[in-house]
Amino acid sequence: NFLGITSDGRTPLRLRVQTEASRRQEEFRQLIGNRPNVAAGARAFVSSANQPDSSAPQLTDGRFGEDNQVVGLPGGCFVVDLGRPQTVAALLWSRDRLCELNYNGITDYEIEVSDDGQQWKPVLQVRGNREVWGRFDKFEPVTARFVRLQVRTSSYEPVVDEVEVYGVAR
Repeated sequence: NFLGITSDGRTPLRLRVQTEASRRQEEFRQLIGNRPNVAAGARAFVSSANQPDSSAPQLTDGRFGEDNQVVGLPGGCFVVDLGRPQTVAALLWSRDRLCELNYNGITDYEIEVSDDGQQWKPVLQVRGNREVWGRFDKFEPVTARFVRLQVRTSSYEPVVDEVEVYGVAR
């Protein structure tokens, strides 16, 4: 909000200045609706063929921005362990929800689920993603303990600052 004075010099004027970050966050809030984030504070890690699983607790801590990002490797993945099987129906990943940077390398990816972290089942495939700050993807509800954002193609290093997994709307 900005408080100023009108041209007559006496009447207070209030303007609402909405940044790109606040506009984007409001858009995500509307998409999420009343779905519960079942991944809040869950164990998370980043993995690739050339890198063993590395703990990445900042993926599910609710904080965004360049200081909270996790860098993966092309062909790698970002995994959330929900701790127990839960019904999941959407995934929100963000690269830069605070709009501090203006690029995103993740162009092609799949969202996959698993009961044991070994055998994976694809629930959604995205090709040609051009979203800079992240995406909210819905899929048919499925029960799983693990949810994985599997990066297939990226124009830069795949970087994510938050992964949220949502259940069915209440």
